[in-house]
Amino acid sequence: MATIGKFRSNFHIDGLAPNDPLPRKMLKFRSLATRDELFIKAMKDAAEPMRKAMASGAPLDTGALSQSFATEKLRKAPPKILGIRVGAVSGEGVWAGNSFSRMGWRDHFAELGTRHHAAHPHVQPAIKSKLPEYRKRLRVNLAALIKQYSR
Repeated sequence: MATIGKFRSNFHIDGLAPNDPLPRKMLKFRSLATRDELFIKAMKDAAEPMRKAMASGAPLDTGALSQSFATEKLRKAPPKILGIRVGAVSGEGVWAGNSFSRMGWRDHFAELGTRHHAAHPHVQPAIKSKLPEYRKRLRVNLAALIKQYSR
């Protein structure tokens, strides 16, 4: 628990053993805004191989779906929850200087299939194969943050 004046901040990291020293070392981060920004950056970096695997496994008709994969901070997260989303996004994008529409809304059709075409799984296999690498990279990224801020 970090304390600054009357303000207290508790945080818990899922997936760590109760006696892991990592949460105690993270108390060095005093600014919550800085902490959130650095944690999101560490999570996005760790999720990059997963995003690339999703994009490379996506069906390629026009290529718009495969270019629509991104890592984003969760916008509608519950209070005191910080996380990212890895997957296809919708909306306007930029491709080689031209504007194009991101096709994230189509991804579930490609992943699960429709009555007109067979399923082409690419999200679930990417998650299953890259989750161990994500956990390892996240641990390395958080250790680097601790080292940087414990000076």
